[in-house]
Parts: sequence; structure tokens; C-alpha cells
Amino acid sequence: GLLIDKVFGVEHFGSFNEFISKLLSSSLYMSTPEIFLFCLVEIVYIYLSISAYTDMAIGSALMLNINLPVNFKNPLQAVSIADFWERWNITFANFMKQYVYEPLSGMKNLKISIDGIILLTCVAGGLWVGTHNVVFPAIYGLIHGIGFVIYKHAKISDLKVPSFFAWLITLFYVSVAGIF
Repeated sequence: GLLIDKVFGVEHFGSFNEFISKLLSSSLYMSTPEIFLFCLVEIVYIYLSISAYTDMAIGSALMLNINLPVNFKNPLQAVSIADFWERWNITFANFMKQYVYEPLSGMKNLKISIDGIILLTCVAGGLWVGTHNVVFPAIYGLIHGIGFVIYKHAKISDLKVPSFFAWLITLFYVSVAGIF
């Protein structure tokens, strides 16, 4: 589906994304549903774009008989922030876990809690993928880190959320974080 993703998905969705952005930016006030719509359109656009380029890289590598790992597994179907990162940009998430989180969490003399290490890892990840400045990528990483910490504590306390609501909360959360 990479050709379909790129030609019919991203390109046409990009026009829709620009339309929604212009429509919403023409007003000084946006209602909560309008903000959510903007965030949702943005995250879907980003997903289609990155996924299409990843598919092209995987396809190109296959022509050279090189097998690259799958990088996306329906991330917009995730039911938690942890589930999202197991599905979204998988190679990057694994890299951050292996080379930032695990070494920091294994340091005995480090005076930072696991929650602090989670936040630090996510902020570092945000800075890594950031493009134009330091503030927004750091905020993006911090938002995801806060989501991980909340998820971790909810899981520890055995909080049960019905799957539909868990999906909706996750989609809303990552969509809002995506604007940074």
C-alpha cells in the first residue's frame, strides 16, 4: 500500500489538512470539538506521511534484498500510550528504550526515580526528532513522558478502562501532543 498511501492518502489528506488548518486559524476562538478535529487531522496526516516514506524505504531495501523491520503497526488503534509507542515509529522507540531508558534505569548511583527516567527519555526523544527549535519537541516529549508515567501508575493501581474509552483517550492524547 505505499503507493496508495502516498498518492491517494497523504497527498489528498494533506490538502484536507491545509483546508482544516486555514479554516480553524481564521477564527480567534476554537471550540473544543474544533481543536480536537484539528489535532486528529494533524496526527493522521503525520502518520500517513511518515508511514508512506517508511514503506518506500522498506520497498527500496527489498529491491536490494535487504529486510528492514516493520516500523508502524496501526498506531492509531492503540489503547494506551505504551501501546501507541509499540506501534508508532517502532525502530525509534526501541532505540530510545535500548540506548537511553535502559542504561539510565540501570545506573545504581543515579538519583532519579523511574518516573524521572521515563520523562527524561521522552524529552530526549522529542529533542531527537525535533526540527525547527528546542521548545516544541521538548514539550512533545514531555507530554508523552507524562502520559507514560500516568499509564504506569494506572496500571500499577489496576485501573480498568473499557477498550473503546481507552482508545478514545489515547487517540485524543497523542493527537493533542502531535501539535507540538
